[in-house]
Amino acid sequence: MAVPTYLVIDLEIAKHVLTKDFSYFTDRGFYTNEKVLTSFSVGNPKWRNLRVKMSPAFTSGKLKGMFQTLVNNGSNLGNFLEKNIDGITGLVDIKQALAYYTIDNIGSCAFGLDCNSFEIPNSPFKKHGDNFFVPGNVQAFKTAFNMNFPKIARTLGLRDVPRNVSDFFMSMVKDAVAYREKNNYTKKDFLQSLIEMKNNPDALQNGHKGTVVL
Repeated sequence: MAVPTYLVIDLEIAKHVLTKDFSYFTDRGFYTNEKVLTSFSVGNPKWRNLRVKMSPAFTSGKLKGMFQTLVNNGSNLGNFLEKNIDGITGLVDIKQALAYYTIDNIGSCAFGLDCNSFEIPNSPFKKHGDNFFVPGNVQAFKTAFNMNFPKIARTLGLRDVPRNVSDFFMSMVKDAVAYREKNNYTKKDFLQSLIEMKNNPDALQNGHKGTVVL
């Protein structure tokens, strides 16, 4: 019942899988519930169609525009590590630190929000980010079960993302989109690119194929 998985660690092979021979490697190999599809785990042919639509949001110019945000958040990460590293053992919880860094990048690049996860311990964004990146024992078991027994998981309707986490971020996206459209507010981030694609569906017909993994 389990599905064998090949983990690519050779750089040259990864280049072939992600670019040169991408047409042969369209599926991500992750479990997904058809009712709660995510772009990261959706399979072909839905993935191929979604990728073509999403590629315009990841042009080199738009990605470069987000680079300074990543640098700023990287500085916050460095400061956090300096403050929290154990003076005796030299150890630090790097998984938690990188989770905060990722949360801040997602919040700023995707939603235009300054989450400041390193300094605000009880923010809703950080709380739900923790639930996703640092799952409890029950969710960790579900994830392992979903990956090893996908057919049974789909039959049972198991979710690959906790419901409270997906509901929170979906609500945030809907509220942000509604605010921007109502107030004619724009910002150079990923969410704005999605809004433009939503409001200009004809432009998707000219979307070029990129080499971005969602």
